Amino acid sequence: MHGVKQAMKRVLLVDIGATNTRLAIGWEEGKPVLSGLIQVRTPSSGEALVDLIVEYAGERKGFSIVSIASIGPLDLGKGWILETPNKEIGPYPIVEALQGKLGVPVFLLNDCQAAVWGEYVYGRYRGTRNMVYITLSSGVGAGAIVDGRLLMGRKGNAHEVGHFVVDYKSEAKCGCGGHGHWEAYVGGKNIPRNVKELIEGYSGARTSFYHRLVEGSFTVEELFHQSFIGDPAAKYVVDRIVRVTAAGLSSVIAAYDPEIIVLGGTVFHKGLSRFLNEIINYLEFYSLNKNVFLTVSSYPGREPIIGALAAGIYSVT
Repeated sequence: MHGVKQAMKRVLLVDIGATNTRLAIGWEEGKPVLSGLIQVRTPSSGEALVDLIVEYAGERKGFSIVSIASIGPLDLGKGWILETPNKEIGPYPIVEALQGKLGVPVFLLNDCQAAVWGEYVYGRYRGTRNMVYITLSSGVGAGAIVDGRLLMGRKGNAHEVGHFVVDYKSEAKCGCGGHGHWEAYVGGKNIPRNVKELIEGYSGARTSFYHRLVEGSFTVEELFHQSFIGDPAAKYVVDRIVRVTAAGLSSVIAAYDPEIIVLGGTVFHKGLSRFLNEIINYLEFYSLNKNVFLTVSSYPGREPIIGALAAGIYSVT
């Protein structure tokens, strides 16, 4: 079903996100086990990130490898985090820096590639040979299993679906600087900055939340909650986000031909998941392939770190 199990017991796990970084010690006892899990704000430099990991490692013993799931883009051949659009970390040689300080092998993988590998090894639908994981979080990304193999790409970046163009006429700006990207509409950091475009064309009641939308004085979680309880302006904006998500998923289906798409990430778990049926209905309209199963991730909020464990214990090739 999956790769060759490595001769090791405990793995130091690192999940580097645009907002938060999680660290834990993990091992397998028939299922994934995490110990000492902490979450901190992601440092704003590669050096500070390495210092954080080394400090955590110094308080734990017995691990024989470090496995990192990180936001991208990456250069896996060199072990570098490159210029990440949603957080200023790279370019930075994180693998070399950590190996020099900790004296153990360091494995680096994109966070979404790790997440889909974790679903493939440990998830509810483990062993599904054609599977895509999508994170809807600070940004939008994907990891894909194609014919039972993890899709990597030239430098390990064969997954940047958040930069699919879903509206070539759009002025909505993505964190990478491009316009009309899926991530520009759905990424947690982009929704507030592009809300004026998302609400364009709205002609309904000017509710108190409508004015907060126009002013940009809202959280993404509030937006989904207000839509769920019936605020018409929030419903209009969320419907556009839902439609864009369905359009992006349609492109994912066309690109990877999966049996299953697994959805995760903070934007999804904290709001968009309430509208899963609406996403499925729009997907029927947009997609050529009508037989793809959409499901919620097996480890909500822990997808990349569980994937880092799977990558640390089982080879991905």
